[in-house]
Amino acid sequence: MSRKGEGRSYELDEERIFQALKARGRLRVWKGRLECKMTAKTKVQTSDNARSDLTAQVEDLLNTLSNKFAGVSSEIFAKMDEMSRRLDNLEAQLMANKDKGAPPN
Repeated sequence: MSRKGEGRSYELDEERIFQALKARGRLRVWKGRLECKMTAKTKVQTSDNARSDLTAQVEDLLNTLSNKFAGVSSEIFAKMDEMSRRLDNLEAQLMANKDKGAPPN
């Protein structure tokens, strides 16, 4: 899904989301499961630590996506308000022309 507006482009797809998680939290897919990779510093990670790391990364991602969604939603509502205002003006002009008996432009 892509949204362009005012010089910005929002790309929301699974691959980019996964790449962001992978870059930040060293995540990988192994045997069809999303797992946290071990680093050189930590030879063994308990499943609780891996879960908490994954949870923190997913929460961060969801907050980021939520903020982007809120921004896009605000832009959409602003555009809809502008279109509504323009339609109201057009309707008023058409009614004024109709009352004058003049054909619409």
